[in-house]
Amino acid sequence: MMPLRVAVVEDEAPQRRQMVGWLEADAEVALVGEASDGESAVRLINATRPDLVLLDVSLPELSGLDVLQRIDHDPEVVFTTAHRDYAIEAFELGAVDYLLKPFGQDRLTSALRRVRERRGERTPPASERVASVRNDGEPLARLFFRDHTGIVPVPVESIVRLETDGDYTAVIAGGRRHLVGIPLAVLHERIRRADFVRVHRQHVVNLAYVARFAPYDAVRLRVEFAGGGSIVASRAGSQVLRGLVG
Repeated sequence: MMPLRVAVVEDEAPQRRQMVGWLEADAEVALVGEASDGESAVRLINATRPDLVLLDVSLPELSGLDVLQRIDHDPEVVFTTAHRDYAIEAFELGAVDYLLKPFGQDRLTSALRRVRERRGERTPPASERVASVRNDGEPLARLFFRDHTGIVPVPVESIVRLETDGDYTAVIAGGRRHLVGIPLAVLHERIRRADFVRVHRQHVVNLAYVARFAPYDAVRLRVEFAGGGSIVASRAGSQVLRGLVG
């Protein structure tokens, strides 16, 4: 297999030198260049057309998202940042991985392995994915998930429900269950739609897919879905649902 061609975009010189050193020690990597700000990152990526960009989210001049919107190439992306809050945007963009600083060589090696496993997958252009994140405060229109074929766009209106699954959130849509490393409350807030209702600390339902609310016990309701299946709302969630029907 051809070496993985990698560009490093990082404004902090010590971190950049460290990543470059790790990459140069990997015989399966070809470093194509470095950039320390957004404008130079755009020029570097357009000129070298790397397979992968290790991209800091917070950069001088242009942010990492600005860079992705301005390039005319569509590389794989691994975000590197000191800010955990950017994880939701990394997830929405279908990034291969998300490296939270400070990270070590083993963590970078793991990210490179994931990139190699996904080489050749079909993906929507990075600019298209960034546009879905930058929606000027509007509710999120769609999410991106990875499967064996590549990155799959999932319209928010096709989501039946969200469910906490350990440290993950399960997104149930189109008869499939996607696990993402985003807390349920954070994802619910990012969707920001009135028809997505929190009915339990572990469940958010899309009312468009609810067939009926049925009594479960003296105080709780069972939410039954049009496509089959049900969940039990909490007491507080059941009160919310009763309020919806007057």
